[in-house]
Amino acid sequence: MLLIKTFVAPCKYGNGLFTSEFIKKGTKIQEFVEGFDHAWTQEEVAKFPKPFQEFLSTYSHKCRHTNKFVLEVDHSRFQNHSDNPNTQQIFNSEYPKGAIFALEDIEPNTELTVNYGDFEKKEFWGF
Repeated sequence: MLLIKTFVAPCKYGNGLFTSEFIKKGTKIQEFVEGFDHAWTQEEVAKFPKPFQEFLSTYSHKCRHTNKFVLEVDHSRFQNHSDNPNTQQIFNSEYPKGAIFALEDIEPNTELTVNYGDFEKKEFWGF
């Protein structure tokens, strides 16, 4: 769940996630919230209808920390990858399902990016 005001807008990758407000370095901007965001095992996803599996192949990721397919229901699913991101996903005892923090001060109307390698499994869809 996003904890800041955002919007989706065109970017060089198609669409991206942009902030509507100033974000101070170190601010938690997103956190997995059970009941709002969703996570399924590969076995659970395999039971879903094919159209929903195809939707998940576009809008979810397989988390390397939990080994589950994660669907974030809000705009956070539009956050694009960067090798030099302005946010970072952290997994630790306080955030076992992950949380994203600002790596720098971020001005309004700036695209929010993250390194997918911080949380996504390389081998993705195989059901």
